[in-house]
Amino acid sequence: MNFTLTPYTFHINLYDLAFLIAIITGFNFFLLIWFSKRINQASDKILCLILVTSILWMISVLFTDTRLDACFTKRNSLPLQHLLVIGPLIYLYVLKLTRPEYKLRYKHLLHFGPLMLELGI
Repeated sequence: MNFTLTPYTFHINLYDLAFLIAIITGFNFFLLIWFSKRINQASDKILCLILVTSILWMISVLFTDTRLDACFTKRNSLPLQHLLVIGPLIYLYVLKLTRPEYKLRYKHLLHFGPLMLELGI
């Protein structure tokens, strides 16, 4: 077997470095919230979903800007349009934060309808 390594120049600037720092900080914040033991944990889990959505968006921007998406072809097949999910997640977060006794039901999944429509198309 003949393995050849192709050289790759890593293009990173201060903007990309700031994104990388924001990704690391967001991931640490996600871990702190996810494993904390507080009274209202349901709203904390929704906040963690918002953080993960933002982190995934920042990772996709970083990969595109540094041209790493050419190296990871499997990642390009994933739909990374997360903007339609942040609105319903913020709504559910505020709902659980202001009314902790409120139970989320299946009808709340209707808020994610535009996202499902976009992913279906």
